[in-house]
Formats: sequence, structure tokens, C-alpha cells
Amino acid sequence: KNILLSVREKGNFNGETEISFAVSLIRSMGPKGLDANYFAPYFPEIAKFLGQLREEHSVQNPRLMLQEATLLTETVQRPQKNLTEEERIELLNRAEEVLCIALEQVGFDKRNRGLRGRLLVEKASVLGTKFNILKGKQNHEKSLSFLKQAQEAAFDALSLNSENYYPIDVLLWTSRDILLHESITPTIRAEIEANVFHVLTLSESEEYPPEQEERLQSRRQEIGELVGRNDISEEAFQALEAMGSSDGYYLRAYGLVKNIPFKSSLTDDNIQACKRAVDYLKEHWNKINQDSHSLYLLLKVWWLS
Repeated sequence: KNILLSVREKGNFNGETEISFAVSLIRSMGPKGLDANYFAPYFPEIAKFLGQLREEHSVQNPRLMLQEATLLTETVQRPQKNLTEEERIELLNRAEEVLCIALEQVGFDKRNRGLRGRLLVEKASVLGTKFNILKGKQNHEKSLSFLKQAQEAAFDALSLNSENYYPIDVLLWTSRDILLHESITPTIRAEIEANVFHVLTLSESEEYPPEQEERLQSRRQEIGELVGRNDISEEAFQALEAMGSSDGYYLRAYGLVKNIPFKSSLTDDNIQACKRAVDYLKEHWNKINQDSHSLYLLLKVWWLS
């Protein structure tokens, strides 16, 4: 506590020695540190000291705020028998508030793209955890709003760095958790499946380190049992169209190519399937020309064909 509360920021937060020291110290005690299980009971206290540093000593550094939010989120995500639902939500609200302040400070400067991406991934994780706590409760619409915000934040992070695996991981585990929920409507299921297929298509284009690739394949297998078992129903398609959503067109086009091994050599049948998907998307151009999922799929299948 004494060490952290003695940290001061002097000038540029990207190169400040004391800030870098504090970040390294917290990481070594954090969820990916040397002995996370030993330090886990102290995560809320360490986060509290960082809050004091920020509020009482005006050290509002985005890198430290990211650590503060991570410790709060990890406290909620780890098994804690003594935390009530209200306490867990309160910790997540604090984490989200800190992250919003940090994101505002970082802004959209290209030099801060990496840090902004990490902050967005953590925000997505916070919102996804909120959804998990509240899903199945009476306020179903509120829990779904957290899910949508989580996926928006993860997609924003992915747009900053397409090679970053962590936004994809958040997108897949939040999608898995809603698809496991039996009460979701066909429309919501279709929207979530469209996100899942888009994320998996994006991941086909990247090479991840072995550990992350293994985790991705595990997520893919896990979620594969929950999505794509049937083509989109006419009821869901009509409902999406009435809402002005292009997800129905995306899902029908994806259904034409979903079994194609994008990273392998294509057969003549594969190429013909890609051409059918191209024709379908072009036929409905006025419905899909503002949708990033559909446009990316169109580029992919046109290139393959």
C-alpha cells in the first residue's frame, strides 16, 4: 500500500518510470502473476489503493486504471462465496466507471491504439460478466443490453488490431453463454449466430501463438455444438428484416459456404458454393451494403471464387 500510494506521475504516461514500476508490481501479484491464488484475496484491497491513488493523489493514469479494473473484474469472476450479487455488480460498476475514464483520457490517438484496445477488451469482459450474473433474472432486457454492449466493445477492440486474439475470445464466450440460455428468441439467436460466424471467419485470416490457437479451437468446438445446426428459420428471417437488420441475409449467405475449409485448397464444388454466396449477396446489395459482416463475407467469398 505504501509503495503504491507513493507513486507519482510526471509528464507523459507512456514513458513514466514510476508508473511502469507500479504496473509491473501489480501484474506480478495479479491474475496472470507469479502466484495468483495466493494474492487473489487481496485483489479488492490492491484495487482500493489504486482508487485512492487516482482520487486522492490525482494520479489518473490509464495503464494503472486498467490494472484497477482488471483486479475488480477478476475478484467477481473468481469463486467468492462471501460476495452477494449486489456486491459483485457494484464491483463491476466500479470497474466499468474506471475504464470509461481511462478510455476518455486515451482518446483516439493512433499512438495509443494498443492501450485503447486493451481497455476495450477489459470493458467487454466487465459487461459480459454483468450479463452472466443477471441473465435469467426478471430484467431480461437489461441483461441483454449488457451483452450487446460487451460485444460492441470487443468488436471495437478488434477493429484496432485484427491480430489480437482477446476480443475474439470475449466475443465467443459471451455468445456461448447467451446461446446456452433456453429462453432466447429466434431473432436474438440469429443475431448472435451472425456475430459468431463473423468472428470465426475473421479468425481464419490470422495466425495466433500456439497457446491462443489452442484456446481458439477449444472455443470453436465448444460453440460449434450450439450454432449452425439449422438454417435460419423464415420466422426469424422476417423478424430481422422488419427490424431493418441484415443478419438474416448474412446467415443465409454464410449457410452456403459454412462447410468450406477456408484455409485449405478448394474443390470445384467449394468454388461454386462461393459463387452462389456472391450472387446471393449481390442480389440483396441494397439490404447488406451498410453491414460490415456481410461486406466482409462478400469480399471473402468473391476472392475465393
